[in-house]
Amino acid sequence: MSDNAGRNAPRSLPIKGSIGLLAPAEKPAGTLSIPAVDDRLIADVTAAYAPNTLRAYAADWRDWLAWCERHHHAPMPAAPAAVRDYLTDLAAAKKVGTLRRRLAAIAQAHEIAKAPFDRHDPAIRFSLKRLARERGEHQAGRRELMTRDIVAMLGVIPATLRGTRDRAILLVGFATGMRRSELVEIKVNDLDWRRDGVMIRIARSKGDQEGRGQSIGVVYGKREATCPVRALKRWLAESAIADGPILRGVARGKPTERRLSDKIVWRIVKRYAEQAGIDPAQLGAHSLRVGHATQSIANGAAPHEAQQQLRHRRLETTLRYNRGRSFKGNSSGKLDL
Repeated sequence: MSDNAGRNAPRSLPIKGSIGLLAPAEKPAGTLSIPAVDDRLIADVTAAYAPNTLRAYAADWRDWLAWCERHHHAPMPAAPAAVRDYLTDLAAAKKVGTLRRRLAAIAQAHEIAKAPFDRHDPAIRFSLKRLARERGEHQAGRRELMTRDIVAMLGVIPATLRGTRDRAILLVGFATGMRRSELVEIKVNDLDWRRDGVMIRIARSKGDQEGRGQSIGVVYGKREATCPVRALKRWLAESAIADGPILRGVARGKPTERRLSDKIVWRIVKRYAEQAGIDPAQLGAHSLRVGHATQSIANGAAPHEAQQQLRHRRLETTLRYNRGRSFKGNSSGKLDL
């Protein structure tokens, strides 16, 4: 192929960090024709989603492509019957929520490529309803961490600067119910200290893709040793962090300039749980979020209070977790910390 032919070939979204349409050189012969995608659209699509969403969609699209290759189906435009069979195959090992996300990834790829696809076709819609009915919508997810678990984990944290940081991570993560990706993005100027506690502004989140911003409050705990507000103040004082991200790495007894990866939050939860004698197998950073809902409701918080703190759009989502606001009725005060 000449250099000019290569330059004139249709563009497609790169697999890494985006929706992940196949590049022209990678497509199986005769199975995929993607209209030209200009650089502006690539940039817009990449910026329109959170990084975790982009990675998930890219992985979902690659899985669909691999399934189509094994079963000799054209991945685009996708036949509704093929998508139905794909989702049915996945249902043997995946949750219904994962099936819906895979379908969303396929639909998004078709929309970007301006290829015809109806995700609401009866063959797809009714098969999903059948699978949801047969398997149920219950999602086991991560096991919750309750207040007694948090206290046990705090008891094994070392008296070091890194330990002070980890104590703040566990307590603030539990009291706010934040996702780990939101937790590591908190900056000093996102904190609004009040007499009753601290208001934390979340610039962007999974439920706020447009970046309008949300704020949640954390009240002072009953006991100094388990108070999330005091733990956060202590970390900021000992680390001398005055601006930028508040949760950073620690090297040679000093905080680094770079913020923590959200994967470190996951590792911190696992590490201290295991040291405290709690089986870490079903635990993760999301265990703090699930635990917030479970413990606060068990301690008398109304479900809508937990819903407000976790920023769920639907109360049903908060209840599934139950196994610019004021502090009145705030569920972080119902954790017995």
